[in-house]
Amino acid sequence: RLVGVPWLDDNAMLVRSTMTSLCVQLRSALDIVGESLEGGGVTLNDALTDNPNCACWALRCTLANLQVWGTLGEHGEDGELGSEMQVADRDIEQFLRKDADGEYLMTPRVSMRRLVELGRSLSPEMFTTYHRRLARARVGHARREFRRRLGALQNAMTQPAGCSSSSGAAAGDTQAGENAERLLQTVLHHLTTVESFVSSLSRFFKSVDLAVPYSRQQGQGLETPQGSSKDEATGTPKLRVPQVREEAARLLSSDSSDEKHLESLKGSGAVPQPKIAHAISGYIMHVDCGHNGLLDEVELRQLSLHLRAAGFGRTLNEGLN
Repeated sequence: RLVGVPWLDDNAMLVRSTMTSLCVQLRSALDIVGESLEGGGVTLNDALTDNPNCACWALRCTLANLQVWGTLGEHGEDGELGSEMQVADRDIEQFLRKDADGEYLMTPRVSMRRLVELGRSLSPEMFTTYHRRLARARVGHARREFRRRLGALQNAMTQPAGCSSSSGAAAGDTQAGENAERLLQTVLHHLTTVESFVSSLSRFFKSVDLAVPYSRQQGQGLETPQGSSKDEATGTPKLRVPQVREEAARLLSSDSSDEKHLESLKGSGAVPQPKIAHAISGYIMHVDCGHNGLLDEVELRQLSLHLRAAGFGRTLNEGLN
């Protein structure tokens, strides 16, 4: 049987003694999901924290932002897309890259002439595609890293679960040992649910949302969206408590088919779907200045690109020509 909030309140000392050694690992695993899933500049952690009484609504908004706006990213020294990076992605990351103070951070340093050339060749639609592809890469990274940390948590939970006498408030307290086991099973059950959610989101982006021709799917033996089971589509596991660890282990070892699918998409030029008319919905631009601050050079450069694409006014670079 799973335990609930009232049970936790009634067994606060047992909960504290059982979970103290696991708290750091548990928070680390959950932060991977909460901080990596970012839509339109708002992380899942922030969305849930700001809406404690509307968690489902906050989650739906985060998923919508991931789909429409994508992930804005950090734009640090290393590109986040990694092996999935295309030439246009590298140009965009050079165009947006800055350090914590808003100064240029290029390795090697990109000349001003090159930045001007990028400003002329890039378009708002290219930025939109980049951010939506970055969202897919972030979700895939969160899935892999969360599974790794879930595996470490499983190993850490094995010792307390197997030694009931050390889990209770006193040696030989069988009831306390059984309660500790129930607590650990409940924690693992909910972690498995989180893993199932992230996996479902990752599969959606990899195999449903990317534009891969139907004939190519059939030729490679890939499942179409219609072929997905109801449980896969919803990401809702049906678990019995004694089977929680077995189910988690099965999920941890089910990456192979999805990774093969990801490999088949690399270099295919696949465009995130569905196509969104951002000329109607608008474009998003991330700024660090706050309400009363000043835009830095990188942000002004991006704003200039959007104004030029909209045909609004006369930019500085055009004036110099």
